[in-house]
Amino acid sequence: METRLGRKIGEGACADVHEWEGAEKIIKLAKPNTNLHALNRELRNCRLAWEAGLPVPRPYGLAEADGRSGIVFERIDGESFMTRILDRITGPGPPSPRRPTRDSIPLRPIPS
Repeated sequence: METRLGRKIGEGACADVHEWEGAEKIIKLAKPNTNLHALNRELRNCRLAWEAGLPVPRPYGLAEADGRSGIVFERIDGESFMTRILDRITGPGPPSPRRPTRDSIPLRPIPS
């Protein structure tokens, strides 16, 4: 099967996320601060969670693209993890003196 790295759709501290082999899968490509041992551990943990019936993307296995290792997952569209965190912190409704707004929460990039 020919593998194709698609457009970048996300980024985190340890990986870049790209479309993989069309629209049904993604690949989470490790950044230099993530080693193969960590990827294997994440793959194992994700498989255990998926096999236990938890609501997580199905992991397919390890792959390489552009000289980088990564994990191939089922693609699930939705809000980002950061969006969920910010929504939980700020809560619904208009800002108030007791509840922070999204703009008032300092977010800094994690150094590579």
